[in-house]
Amino acid sequence: MPMYIVWTMEYNRVLPDTQGLHRRVPPHLIIVMWCLGVFKSSQPFDYGYQDNWKLSPVRGTEISKRRPNRVLTLSSTAVPFTLMTCSLSLAVLYLFCYFGRLDHYLRFVSFFICYWLTMVITQVIFTTASLKNLCKNSSSAYTDDIRWHNALNGTAFLRNLSVQINSHRGPWPNLFTFGFFIVFASFVALINIYFFTLLEEKCRNWTGYIWLVCDTLNLMFYGMSCYFLYLQRTSLQAIGKKVAVCVGENIVNFDYCTNQIKKFFREYLQLRKIILPWLRIIIFTSSFGLTVFFTWNYEENKYLSPSVLNDNQLNATFICSYACDKASFLKERNVLLFYNVLVISRNLMIAILALTAVGGFDIAYIWERFNMRLHFLTTASEGEQWKRLINFVKKLHPSTHAAVIFSFVIPLLGFGSAFLSNKHF
Repeated sequence: MPMYIVWTMEYNRVLPDTQGLHRRVPPHLIIVMWCLGVFKSSQPFDYGYQDNWKLSPVRGTEISKRRPNRVLTLSSTAVPFTLMTCSLSLAVLYLFCYFGRLDHYLRFVSFFICYWLTMVITQVIFTTASLKNLCKNSSSAYTDDIRWHNALNGTAFLRNLSVQINSHRGPWPNLFTFGFFIVFASFVALINIYFFTLLEEKCRNWTGYIWLVCDTLNLMFYGMSCYFLYLQRTSLQAIGKKVAVCVGENIVNFDYCTNQIKKFFREYLQLRKIILPWLRIIIFTSSFGLTVFFTWNYEENKYLSPSVLNDNQLNATFICSYACDKASFLKERNVLLFYNVLVISRNLMIAILALTAVGGFDIAYIWERFNMRLHFLTTASEGEQWKRLINFVKKLHPSTHAAVIFSFVIPLLGFGSAFLSNKHF
């Protein structure tokens, strides 16, 4: 089996299976981890459900005698940080160009609030986690502290993923799943590129090309982020199954069982601390974006009335790529069609990829299924031990609520009030 070498890295991450064989991390997964800022070139020895992790040397050298390649780690952190900085800068530019312009009101809300905000928040989450994990002492990679950024740690991610692979005795997550997230994001990027070619030539200035490149990178980053969270979620499900079996086989050792359950609960809670607020924002912006989309189609005649550009806006054409566009340019049938396709595909992509990654509106079902497995494993011979254990599990789980549903209700109320009042909300 050939070795995979990523740039200057002279060794490969490998995962052990139960038969003593090792499976190397595929290149596409290493690239995803590097782009998201979760890549670590140091040795993952100190934490997880398995203790036999190691790195396989390419030329027979011992990894313990080699200095960790910090260039790859630092460059991995720099990727989301650079993209986040670029996105925030363009957000400021967008505010400068379009804030307060009545003829671009709905376009401003649809793009800036319902789309760009989601991209930036995702980048901020991964950048912050990468910086926190980079500054964290390597000797404390696993502690009793429940911190959300530990869920975006590359070492923990690979270890959790190995449990999923070994549990199913199957291959690495296939390229079909990876392709679903990336192809969906690429499809939206291609629509965006084509729409950019339909704009007037004077609108395709240097800032417009910067917007286009940054927007394409944002879409790819978002697709990779959802793919990473999808693998985290499926790995957590596999860990829950393994811990339940482990508890059933060692129920007589109460302390050992509770220790395993606490480890699993820590992994679950850390991931949920990221996913729950992130998904609420996603659902709100997507549903609100679709609300805006239908609103401007109902108000098409008003929205497509010619706008009047003052001298300041015309002089800002060099900076603001869309400032030279009158609202009437959307009267062209093909431009309006592709603009509508672009807007609705953005909102659908954001919602579908996020819901696929999470497997619903919350990952609380993972803990509920784990609790159910424990009930199915109970036996009368060890009834007292099982009763103590199940009571312990019930006390661990925090209270949950269905606040996500309000993310749908609020935009729909806004749409209803706008429709009834015949005004833009």
